[in-house]
Amino acid sequence: MTPLWNNLLRSDLPSNAFDELFFSVFGLGDTAYDKFCWSAKKLSRRMASLGATELYGRGEGDDQHPLG
Repeated sequence: MTPLWNNLLRSDLPSNAFDELFFSVFGLGDTAYDKFCWSAKKLSRRMASLGATELYGRGEGDDQHPLG
């Protein structure tokens, strides 16, 4: 994931780099932490800022949820 993230952060990427791309993100976390699903939120925002279209809204799995 680190090499991908470093490439996504490049400042020379045009805002339409992923115009033809559809994506979905699902983050796993625990609401006991301040930065619950923080990496999933950042990835989703960055993909959208590069022109990608969210196929399905970002999901966030919470370890503290009653269903697990």
